[in-house]
Amino acid sequence: MRALALVAAIALSSVASADTRGSRWIRERGTLEWVTGAASWRTSLGTDPRVPGFEAVVGGGEILIGLDLYSGLGLILTGRFLGGVERGARYLEGLGGLGLQLRVNDWVRLRAGAAAGQALMPDDTAVLVGGFLAASIDLFSLGSGRVAFTLSLRLDIDAMLGATTSLPDQTLALALGLGLRY
Repeated sequence: MRALALVAAIALSSVASADTRGSRWIRERGTLEWVTGAASWRTSLGTDPRVPGFEAVVGGGEILIGLDLYSGLGLILTGRFLGGVERGARYLEGLGGLGLQLRVNDWVRLRAGAAAGQALMPDDTAVLVGGFLAASIDLFSLGSGRVAFTLSLRLDIDAMLGATTSLPDQTLALALGLGLRY
């Protein structure tokens, strides 16, 4: 009798299921990129008499989260950290950004936006404020095709607010990176 009751209970019980429509929508429209290795060069714009010839050579990483909202056009949030040297002194910068992404096709994305952060040297600190243009290209897919190895290129033009001794007022940065996209 107990065995019959157990079989009836199992047969009449409903199977648990999850609504995956929302997660599917995010997977189809979302982008996550992790630039695991980026090399960058930041130089002063113009001739700043305080720091003639400012050129920082840095490396680091970047993370980007994007969501297509309409036909390949979407919003992105990005954050990056770079560290290196400028004339033998330690140089660090961190930037966060918000922008637009245009998904040209399944393997090319173009981006533009605004960024803000901080630049540090041993004797000076400045707030970085500016904009960026970027492109990301999938070099080849890994596994099922959703994950890809990517090449990224980014151009930043920033003002360094509050710079007093060893940081210039305006800079341009060019970064090249390799990473993964999901």
